[in-house]
Parts: sequence; C-alpha cells; structure tokens
Amino acid sequence: MDDYKQFITILSQNHILKKISCGFSWNVLCNLGKAWMPFSETITCISRKKTIFFLDECVAKCVVNLGASFEEIKIEFDTQYSPYSLNLINIDRMTIDIQIANISMISNTFKSFGEKINRIFKTTPYIRKLTIFFPIHNSILFAERLIQEIRNDKLSEITLIIGNDFSDRSWVSEFQITNATIFSGLKNLNKVKLYIDHLHLSANDKKLIDIISNIKGITIEISLGRLPNDTLFPPPSSTIPTCILTYILSRQIFLSINIPFFKSNININRWCKKLEILNFNFIRKLRFHISSITDLREFSEYLYFMKNLEWLGIIFNINCNSLKIKSSKNTDMENNLYKSSKHLQKLKTIQISWYFNSSNINIKKFMENQIMDYGDINEQKNQVFANCIKTWQEEAFSFLSNIPRNIQNLYFHAIPEFTNAISSYLDNLFPNLNILFLSSVPRTEKECLNNFSNLKIYVSRFMDVLKLPNIIESCMIYDTPYLLKNDIRMRKYISCTDSYRNLERFNNEYILDGQINGIIFFNYFHELYDMQDHFDDISQMHKWYDKYEKGY
Repeated sequence: MDDYKQFITILSQNHILKKISCGFSWNVLCNLGKAWMPFSETITCISRKKTIFFLDECVAKCVVNLGASFEEIKIEFDTQYSPYSLNLINIDRMTIDIQIANISMISNTFKSFGEKINRIFKTTPYIRKLTIFFPIHNSILFAERLIQEIRNDKLSEITLIIGNDFSDRSWVSEFQITNATIFSGLKNLNKVKLYIDHLHLSANDKKLIDIISNIKGITIEISLGRLPNDTLFPPPSSTIPTCILTYILSRQIFLSINIPFFKSNININRWCKKLEILNFNFIRKLRFHISSITDLREFSEYLYFMKNLEWLGIIFNINCNSLKIKSSKNTDMENNLYKSSKHLQKLKTIQISWYFNSSNINIKKFMENQIMDYGDINEQKNQVFANCIKTWQEEAFSFLSNIPRNIQNLYFHAIPEFTNAISSYLDNLFPNLNILFLSSVPRTEKECLNNFSNLKIYVSRFMDVLKLPNIIESCMIYDTPYLLKNDIRMRKYISCTDSYRNLERFNNEYILDGQINGIIFFNYFHELYDMQDHFDDISQMHKWYDKYEKGY
C-alpha cells in the first residue's frame, strides 16, 4: 500500500508527470487513464496539441551481402527513426526491405540476421505487425532461412511480399518454403498476409498453406490486387485443388479476402457458388465489388452461411445505363429479396462505397446536390441517373435491414444522402453503433447525428458541418493531401475543423500527417487510443491500392 501511495504521489506532480509521460505509449496512457481518472485529467492538461503520423511505420532496409569468403548483413533504418527513438513507442508496424547484394554463394547460416532483427524488436516493444518485402526473385531463395531466425512473442501479424522481376517474364512469384517450423519463433502469430498474382494452386502454394495451417486459429489474408486484369475468377474448374482461396478454406483455415477498388472485374458470387456450405464458416473478412442489384441479392444468400465473418466491405460499381431491376420498395416485401443474416454475431464492421459509372457532368451535379430531387428533373439523362441513385439507396438499406444488430462500426462513402430519417433508421437497426464514418455525402441534414443513441466516434471526410451530439467523445476531420489542393475540398475541411474547434468541448487537438492530413479532437487519451484502433479501417476507405498491390 505504501508503494501505491508513493506511486500516486509521483503521478500527482505535474512537472514529473510531464517528463515521464513522454516515454509512455498511447496504450499505457489509455490504461492508466482508465484505472485512475485524475491521471487522465492531468495528462490531458499537459499535452493539448501534437502532431502524429497516420499509419506510421518503422521502415528498415536489410542488405544481405554474401561473398565467396565473407558474409555481411547490414540493417539501415529510415532516417525518420532510429531503433532507440521515443518516436517508436506508438508505432505498431515495421517493414523490412530485403536487398540481396551478392549471391555468388549460399550462406550456411542467417543467425546474424536473426540476432540483429531480434535486438531491434527489444528496443521497439510495441511492434505487432511485420512486413518483409523481397524485391527480386533471387531473394526468395533466402526467405525461409531469414524468416525462421525471427523470434518475437508479441508479433501477431506477418506480411510476406515478393516484388515483380520485370526482367524475367517466366518468373512466378511464389515462396519456396518447405520447413514446417518456419514460424515457430512467432508464438502469438494469428495472421499471415499474402499478395498473389495467380489463383491456380501450385505445389509451392500448397506447401506454404499446409505449413500455415499448423498454427492454431491462424488467418490467411489474401490481396487480389496483383491479379492480371484478364484473370478468370474463380478458375474455370470446380475442383477444390484448383483455386488457392478454396484450398485455404478446405484446410479449415480462416480466410480474409481483399479485392481493392481498382479490381472491379472479380465476381465474388461465382466463387461462392462453388463452395461447400462448411467452407463459408472460415471466411473472416471480405471486401469485394457488386455491380448489379441482382448480385447483391444473391450475395445475401451466401452471407447467411458466413457465421465467423467479422468484417464486410462492399463497393457498389453502379452503371446507371444498365439498371433493369425495380427497387425493393416497388416489389412485394414478403418475397424476402434479401436473406436474413441477423444470426452473424461476430460481424462488427461494415463498409459501403458508392462508385457511379456515369458521365462526369452527372457525377458533378450529384456531388453538388443538384439532382437529388427526383420528382423535379426534366432532362432525361438526369432523370435516369437520379432514379438509379434512388434505387441503389433503397436496395442498400434493404440489405442492411437484414444485418445483425450488433454492428459497431459503420463506414459510408458517397452514399447519396444522410438525413434525420436515415440516421434514425440506422440507430434502430444498429443500437450499439460506436463509430460512424461519412465521406463525400452530397446531401446531409445538420441535426442527423443527434438520432444515434450510443455513437462515440465520428469521422468526417469532405463533408458539410454536422452538429455533434454530446455523446460524441472524439471527432476526426481529414482528407488526403493531394485532394486538399482542391479549393472546394479545402474550404469544407477548414469549415469543419473551425466549427468543431469553436465548440470548445474538446481539450486536445492532434494534427494528423502522413498519408492523410487532418485533426483529431478528443478529451482523454483512451479516446485517442480508441480512435487509433480504427486507423486501418479508415485507411481502407480512401486507398485505391497500396504499392505492393502493384507489385513494386
């Protein structure tokens, strides 16, 4: 008890607290603040303004030089960081770029690599996600030996990437891994992320998947951004060993599938048709495109079986000229056009983005809220576009009405409107909603957020100013740096930040830099930490692709 009182006495002295708190991570600040509210209030007064980097990571280049009579492994950090910098305390991801400088012989040991990397992990104890990039195919020969030397009990996610060798068109980017204990040094690994440029299961693919399957509870996340545009998905065969994705499910490994924005030619329903019902149980995360209302309705049939799905992202690719189906409001609702999935208790996050395949003038009018009054449009093309918007919005909400009530995180990009009626409807559907993300919504009603019962976090991108209810604990306003060069977007950004700053209800104002420019308003550090938990999902809403999806 005396030690506890002494600890509290130390923390109660602002000049001491200010100094020692500089070495605390957000996680530590969050936990201390929740455990002892006076600490949270004191630390809030000390650090009201600060700049943080969005999706910051520690980047290191590892040069492996293997000569005939020597071996050298040299690691150089990005100039922004050193492995002993306090800037690293809030960084949870690291990227290692492997460069093979000389391959005149194959080394018998890579222990020095492991020793160097493992020392770095000791000085960066908050790293949870590791990316290893092998830029040319020669370096893959050493991938197995390099990875098996890594020892870290805190890493939960590892991403393995092979760069494209454009000088060798015959090269297939596959990891040649045969050692079943390659990941044995990562005791708490729960996700392996891979970027693939083919779908047909090869012997190397099968061996790697079989090795990963030995890790209890593991998830394999597959990004399909590197598939050639003419790829048939699924492959033209119904046999299980044909497709990498299907084989992963057949091994009863949890699977996450990420189809980026620019890959609109992949039809997820055609693949789902070929799955056994048991396979659906192992789909954990799914992000894909829908190009017709018929496809959306069909997908709801497969969604019903995805009992372990946690995250769902749908990109509506809408061609207004080919809309041939009536909206659900004009049909008999007793027909159950969408199969109910309210039993999917693990599903917590939904992201929906609208992208219209229409003329630039229609898109411009839509974003400026000039064609939202459906009954007062004379021009035929505008009428078609407006009816298309209306139909897709009705269908989207019919789909959402069959989603479980336990959704906590909801993201919308370019939804046609967000009104009081819509927010009230969503609060009724999802009473436990914690975070709402709105981006590029052309029509809003200022009071719409007041209808939410438990909303804690609001994230705004290219939005009009909305009134913040008192239940909102933190608010993030942002846009990408290159888009803020547009005068209209900059004016909206400034209008929002000024309005929320003038409320004088947030004690802290942290500037965001890096992939995005923005501001986070909050009061206590646990609110900042809670916001940080959603950074990956926020990033998904504005990134068309990452550099690895292009094969760099």
